[in-house]
Amino acid sequence: MAETEQWRPAQEAFSQTINLLSVLRDPTNSQYAEAQRHLETHQGDAQFLLCLAYVLAGTTREQVPDHVRQLAGLLLKNYVLRHTKEFVQDTEMSASTASAGVPSGVAPITAIAQIRAYVKLQALVAARDANKSVRNTAGILITTLATHTLRAGVPLGVAWPELFPALLAMLGSEQAPAIEGAFSSLVKILEDCGQELRADTSGYGPEVLNQLVPILSSFFRAEVPGIRATAVRAMNLLVPLKPAQLLVHMDAFIQALAGLQDDPSPRVRQGVCQTLVALFREASDHLLSRLGEVMEFMLAKSQDQDEDVAREACEFWSVFCHYYGNEGQQQVPEALRAFLPRLVPVLLAGMVFAQADRDAMEADKASMLDSVPDRAEDLRPVHYQSRGDRGFGADVLLPTLLPYLYAKLQQGSVWEREACILALGAVASCMEGMGEQLLQLFPFLLQQLDDKAGMATNPQLGCTVAWTLGRYAGWILEQHNDSGFLAPLVERLLGAMLDPHKKVQQAACSALASLEEDAGLRLLPYLSHLLGFMSQALGRYQTRSLIVLFDTLGTLADAVKHELAAPEYTALFMPALWAKWAAVADSDRVLLYLMECMTSLAVALGPAFQPWASEAFARCLRLLQQVLAADSSGQACDKEFAVCALDLLTGMAEGLGSSLESLLLDSNLMGVLFACMQDASEDVRQSAFALLGDLVKACHLHLVPVLPTYLPVLVNNLDPRAVSVCNNASWALGELTVRVGPEHMTPHVPGVMARLIPMARQRNEMHPHLVENTAITIGRLAKICPNAVATAPGVGADFVLAWCLSLQEIKHRGEKEHAFEGLCLLLQQKPSILLQPSQNSTATPAASPPSVAPTGADTFEAFAWAVASWYDADQGRPDVPAGLQHMFQVIFNYVRETVNNMPAQDWNEYLSSLDPQLVSYLVSFYEM
Repeated sequence: MAETEQWRPAQEAFSQTINLLSVLRDPTNSQYAEAQRHLETHQGDAQFLLCLAYVLAGTTREQVPDHVRQLAGLLLKNYVLRHTKEFVQDTEMSASTASAGVPSGVAPITAIAQIRAYVKLQALVAARDANKSVRNTAGILITTLATHTLRAGVPLGVAWPELFPALLAMLGSEQAPAIEGAFSSLVKILEDCGQELRADTSGYGPEVLNQLVPILSSFFRAEVPGIRATAVRAMNLLVPLKPAQLLVHMDAFIQALAGLQDDPSPRVRQGVCQTLVALFREASDHLLSRLGEVMEFMLAKSQDQDEDVAREACEFWSVFCHYYGNEGQQQVPEALRAFLPRLVPVLLAGMVFAQADRDAMEADKASMLDSVPDRAEDLRPVHYQSRGDRGFGADVLLPTLLPYLYAKLQQGSVWEREACILALGAVASCMEGMGEQLLQLFPFLLQQLDDKAGMATNPQLGCTVAWTLGRYAGWILEQHNDSGFLAPLVERLLGAMLDPHKKVQQAACSALASLEEDAGLRLLPYLSHLLGFMSQALGRYQTRSLIVLFDTLGTLADAVKHELAAPEYTALFMPALWAKWAAVADSDRVLLYLMECMTSLAVALGPAFQPWASEAFARCLRLLQQVLAADSSGQACDKEFAVCALDLLTGMAEGLGSSLESLLLDSNLMGVLFACMQDASEDVRQSAFALLGDLVKACHLHLVPVLPTYLPVLVNNLDPRAVSVCNNASWALGELTVRVGPEHMTPHVPGVMARLIPMARQRNEMHPHLVENTAITIGRLAKICPNAVATAPGVGADFVLAWCLSLQEIKHRGEKEHAFEGLCLLLQQKPSILLQPSQNSTATPAASPPSVAPTGADTFEAFAWAVASWYDADQGRPDVPAGLQHMFQVIFNYVRETVNNMPAQDWNEYLSSLDPQLVSYLVSFYEM
C-alpha cells in the first residue's frame, strides 16, 4: 500500500497527459480530433489511468488548472463505466505499461489490484480538495466505483473497506472542504446505490447505514447553511432504506427536524419538507401521533415565500391523500375535516399563476398565434406527471371546496377564475357527488368559451376551460337529454379549435379527443360538422397543433369506426390530410404522428382507404428500408419510423384485407419484414409480429413460401422476458396455424411446444395477457395438429393442469372456442392424462363460475373447472357452442367409465373427493 501511495508519473508522461487534457477541454482547438484519437488509443493503458488519478488528486491548482483536474476525474469515471470488470474483478489490463516512465526511486505499479487501489485512494484524496468542482467530480468517481462494485455482486466491505471509514473521518474533520466533500460523495452513493447497500448480505452495508443516522443528525445544527441542507438531504435518502437506528431513534430524529422548520435557509426548509414527505410514505405510523403538528407545518410551508419550499410542502398533501384516500383502509381523521377550510384556500391560491408567469405568457402571446410558425422549443415534448385519482372522496372534500369555488368564480380576478376552473377539472373524479352543481357550472364553462374577447386577452383561461370540459365528458354523456349538453359542448370545442391561439387550439383538440373516447357512435349526428372543422384546422395549424389534431382525428376514427368510410365523410377531410402527408418529409418526426393517425384511419375506412393505399404502402416500405440500411451500416437511425411504418402496414392489412394482395405482389415486403422480425429493438420486433399476424389473416397464401425461414424466428421470440414481443409472436403463430394447416405446421410442433410448455407451466410468473395468448396458441396448435402436440415431449399432467387454469381466463369467445377444441382433441389422443396425478401444486387457479378451482387440483378437476368457465351467470347455465358441448360430454363420459372400471373405486366415491360446487355443476349440466 505504501508503494501505491507514493507513486507518481515521470515528468514526460505527466506533461503529455496535461497537454492532452488541455486540448480535450477545447473542441475548437485544431488538435482536438487528434487528441480524441489519442484518448481512444490510451483508454486501456494502465499508465494513462494512473496519470489521470495523479492529475486529479496529486496536483494543486498552481501546478494544473482545476478544470483540467476535473476532466481527468471525469475520464476516469467514463473508463470505469465502460470497463467495470477491470475495477471489480481481477481482469487483465495492459498493466505492464505502468512501469514505463516512472521516476527513479519510485516503485512501478504493475498489479491490477494496486492500480485499482491507487485510483480509489486518489479519489478519496480529491474528495476533500479545496476546489468544489474537483470535490464533486471525485464524488461522482467514488459513487461510480461503489455502485458498479455492488451491482457486480461484490460487497464493499470486501472490495473497498476503506471507503466509508474515510468518508466518516472526513465528516469529523474541522475543515469545511473535507466535510462538504464527504457529504457530496455520501449523497451520491445513497442516491445511486442505497438499496444495494441495504441489501448487502455481508452486513457491511446495513452497518454503515446505521452509523450514518446519528452522525448526519448531528449536522442539523451546523453553522453553515449548505452543510445543514446537505445533511437533511442525506437523511431524506436514508428514510426509504429504513436503517434500524433510524427506526429506533425516530422520535429524536423528528424532533431534530422540527428544530429546522423555521431555518433561514430555503434549502434547509425545502429539505425538511422532502424528508417529512418521505417519512409519511415510508413510515407513516411514526408521524400519526404528531399529525396535527405536521399538518400545521406543511400548511405554513405551502405558503412559503420561496417557491421551491412551497412546492415541496404541497407534495405532502398529495401523499397524504394517497394514504387516506386510495389505500381504502384508513379513516380520514376528523382533524383533517376541520383543517380543510384553511387548507383549500391555500392550495387554490398556489394554483394562481404568479405575476412573473403572467408576464411571460403576455410576452409570448404574439408568437402563439397560428399565423406564426412554431419555434424549435415549441416542439419539445411536454411531460406531465400523472398522479391518478387520489383523494378522500366527494363527501369529505366537496362541502368545503365548492362554496369557495363558487365565490371565486363570481367575484375573483380572471386569474383566480382560471385557477378555480383548473381545480374543478382536477376534482372530476368526484363528479358523482356534483350532479346539481354541474348542472349550474356547465353553462358557466360554455360561456367562458363564448367570450372571444376574454380569451384573446387571457388565452390560458380558454385552455383551462377546454381541459376541464374534457374531464367531465363522461358526466355530460350520462345526462338523460344529452343532446342538450353534447351539442353545445361539441359546438364550443370546435369553435375553440379554430381560435387563433395555438395553446387554445391544442387544449380544445385534447378535450375533443377525451369526448370522442367516451362518446363513440353517439357522435355520428355531429360527424360532418367535426370533420369540416378538422379540415379547416389542417389548413391553418402550425406543427405542434397539427400533432395534437392528428391524435384527435385518429381517436375519432377509433370511436366511430367504419361509419367514417362513407364517401361524403372522406371527401371532407382526406384531401386536406393527404396534402399534409405529401408535404411532410421522410425525416420529419411529425410524420410519426401522422402515420399513427393514418393507422387508425386505415382500419376505420377499410376498403374505402384503397385510393390512398398504394402511396401509403410504398412510403412505409421506403421508410423501413431506410432504417434497416442505416442500422446495418452502423449509422444513427430513429427506430420509431420503422415502428410507425410497420403499424400503418398492420392497419392497412386489417382494413383492406385480401385487397392488400395486389400491393404485396410486386414488393419485397416479405424480405423487409423478415429483417424487422430479427431487429435488435424490441419495439420493432413487436410491431413486426403484429404485422405478420394481420398479413396471415388478410392473405396467408403469400406467407406459405417463407414459412421455413419465418417459423424459426417466430419460435426464437417466444421468450416471456420480452412480454410484448412474445405476446405478438405467440398470437401470429396461432393465426398462422389455423390458416396454413397441418401439412405446414406439424414439422415445427416439437420446437414450438418446447417454448410454449415452460411458459404454460410458469403462468404465475408471466403477464396476464401473455398467459392468455399462450393458452390460445397452444389450443390452436392442438386443434390443427393434435397428434403432434399430444406426442410432444413435456405434454403431461402438469402441463395440462396449468393449461386448463389458463384457459379459464380467455375473454374472446372465438379464440376461447378454438383453444378448448384443441384441448379436447389433444385429450382424445391422450385421454388417460386426465386421471394422472399432477405434481404441480403451485399453479394459482383463476376464478371460474360457479366457484374457484383449488390449488393443486388433479388434472381432471382442473379440466372440469376450465369447462365450468363457460358458465353464463345471466342465463344461469353454460353458454357453450353445441359442438364443443358434445366434446366435453364425450370426455366426461370417458372419465366416468374409466373410474368405474378401476379396482376398488367407483364414480360416486371419486366425485365425493371433488369440490361440492364443482360436483353440483357437473351433475346439473353434464349428467355426471
